[in-house]
Amino acid sequence: MKKAQGVPDCAAALVVGLMVLGFGYFVLRADAPSKQAAVVSPIESAIAQQEAEPDNHFMERIRKSARQTNGDWTRLSMSDQHTLDGHTGGHGRAMFTMMAKEIAEGKSVAPPPSPSHPPIK
Repeated sequence: MKKAQGVPDCAAALVVGLMVLGFGYFVLRADAPSKQAAVVSPIESAIAQQEAEPDNHFMERIRKSARQTNGDWTRLSMSDQHTLDGHTGGHGRAMFTMMAKEIAEGKSVAPPPSPSHPPIK
């Protein structure tokens, strides 16, 4: 009779083992990053571009100020100085002076966004 009792024990162990493997697979699968998470929808892309738009307008205003003032940091408004320092990690004056120098030399200074990606209105 021992053989008859051994078969159900083996079957029970097999069922429990399969359940543990199945549960482990489920847990690992649930923790795996979704492949869809990396895909950026056109709407999300448009929103990100629209959020960057004020920075583009600000930098264009700074370029214009650099041309008009010949890089004189003191003639830039305190608000623009503070914002430019924030954008450049505290190196606003150096960047403003460098931008004015490059404009005077006729070099290209960080052109606005390309026409292939116009801003959303």
